[in-house]
This record gives sequence, structure tokens and C-alpha cells, in this order.
Amino acid sequence: MNTNRVGRIFGQVLLALVVFALQLLSIYYNQQFVVKLKWLEYGIQTGMPAVLSIAMGMVSGFGAAVLILDNCYKKELLPGVILSLLISCLGMGLKIYFGISGVLPFPVLRPVFSEIFEWLMYSQIPSFWSGFVVAWLVIMIKKGGNRMNTPFLDEIYNQVDFDRDLVFKFFTIFSLFEYALKKTNYVTGNTSYVEANWDSFVEEIEAFFNPSGSPELEEAVNYLIRFPTKKQVLIDGNLSFVETEPCSNHTKTLVAIIKITRNNLFHGGKFRYERPRDKKLLESSLIILENLARLNPDVERELKDAQ
Repeated sequence: MNTNRVGRIFGQVLLALVVFALQLLSIYYNQQFVVKLKWLEYGIQTGMPAVLSIAMGMVSGFGAAVLILDNCYKKELLPGVILSLLISCLGMGLKIYFGISGVLPFPVLRPVFSEIFEWLMYSQIPSFWSGFVVAWLVIMIKKGGNRMNTPFLDEIYNQVDFDRDLVFKFFTIFSLFEYALKKTNYVTGNTSYVEANWDSFVEEIEAFFNPSGSPELEEAVNYLIRFPTKKQVLIDGNLSFVETEPCSNHTKTLVAIIKITRNNLFHGGKFRYERPRDKKLLESSLIILENLARLNPDVERELKDAQ
């Protein structure tokens, strides 16, 4: 495990501990606020614990968002996010106002056995959620500021119905796998080109590859063998697809199917994403690559160290 990865893990653990500590502080100050309400004590001495509880809750929510959010910054989520932030901010404002003045502006919010009143006074969800949403907005704006001005391509990209996370994962893993093969001397080429030598890699590990090693792996292998990807070719000047020909052994056939899947997807052979066929195809390919990688310690090490 390299230094950068250790640093990232340490940072995430530290942030998680900070979020937890802030939640404890938020609970502590909220309890102080609740006790003062029970004794009908209003004013700054009651409002201050409410403010501190809300502040700790918001910061912990912000930290939690930074910790767990990844690619959930789509613009179509913005109206719902803004509405939830406004509702949470209204709740926090009313909580502080009531703590100081002892009065709420709406009869339905008066301290009777009202669920809304209970939510306002005792719940820490509004403060935590507000911090979470603020972090979401900050990161979305930051990402938007770094976005290229390609409206035509953005429109094309958004109209394609495919599992973006799965496709990106498949592309990343396949690229890193070929990088690891090259680094471990499974490589072929000359002064004009260089490429990963999958055949030599497969020849060394095929004796150890057990297609029935687990139910998940067996299902993935059977799926690719029964429903292999077709290869795009040019016949009499026309684009066409032909069946994948079996290789000299089972493992080479699986790798050939995975390579064709990659080529179709990233070299224009795949021009229409088909659910659930393509999802199953990519998932099965990744499961097989996972098992192949673990059969060679050098390749496995290079994959772990890849950035």
C-alpha cells in the first residue's frame, strides 16, 4: 500500500472521528437547551446552547458529506436539495427564536403535543442535514466551475441511458489491468507499438483458474460463454458483427470476450446501450478479471499500487 493511499485512509478515519465528536457535542448542547426549556427559562442563556448545538450539527453534517459523497452532484437534484435546506433552516431559526423569546409565531407550533414542535425543539436532523446539503452545494459549485464548456457533447452524453458508474469502473479496471500486465513484462510490441500480452499472462495462470471457484464466478463464466460478445467487422464495405470464435482453451476464450467487450464499448462498436444485457456483461467481465488478477502476485501488486 503506497504512502498516498495510507494518507487518504488516515484522513478519512480522522474526519470520521471528528464527525462523531461533533455529533456528541451537538447532543450535549441540545440536552442543555432541552433542560432549560423544561424549566421555562428563555433568553440568551437558553438560545446559546441551541446555537452551539446547531453549529456542531451543521459542521458534522458537512464533514459527513465530504466523507461519503462522491458523484451525486447532478443538477436535476438541485430543486429538492434547496427545498430541504430551506425547511431545515426554517426549523433551526424557529428553534433559536423560541429558545430566546419563548414564543413561536404559528399556533400549530405552540408547545403542545405537536410532532412539529417536537421535531423543531428536540431533533438534530435539521442541523445535520443542513450541513450535509451545504457541503453538497459547495462541491457541486466547485465541480461546475471546473467543467468544460461543451453543451452539445453534454446533451449527447446525458441522453444516453447507461450505467455510468459501471461503465467507468470497467474502463478504469481494464486500463489498470493492462498497465499491470505491461509493468510485469506481459508485453509485446516493437518500435512502432506496444500492448499488453494477454496470451502469455493467461498461459501462466490458466492451470490455477477455477471457473467453479465460487457461485458468483461460475455464473459470470457461464454467462460469457453462453452469450459472448460479438466482434464488429467490415464485410463488403458494410459494418457487421460476427460470433466470437473459441480460443485454444477456456480461459483464453473468456479473456477474448472481455477484450472484445472493451473494444466494442470504447472503439465505437457499441452504439446503443442495452439494459440489462450490457450491465450483466460488464459485471461478469469484472468478476472474472477480479479472479484472474489474484492468480498472479506480481500483477495483483501492481494493481494495488496503481494510482
